[in-house]
Amino acid sequence: MTVSDIERQRYTQELAAYTLRQFASARSLLDGHKKAAMAKLPAPQIRVFRNAEKASQSKYSSLMKA
Repeated sequence: MTVSDIERQRYTQELAAYTLRQFASARSLLDGHKKAAMAKLPAPQIRVFRNAEKASQSKYSSLMKA
């Protein structure tokens, strides 16, 4: 991989993590009825969301330590 490929991949991952944090923040503001509707996402999408959320939290916490 070249440096630009690595930078592009890192930017893409950071953008995805940021987007998912914003989505999670907005989702937490929904009322119970809307949360129930959101819970009907297909399992693969939920798994991807949860894994990305965990990754973004661990990257964010490592950046805060630096």
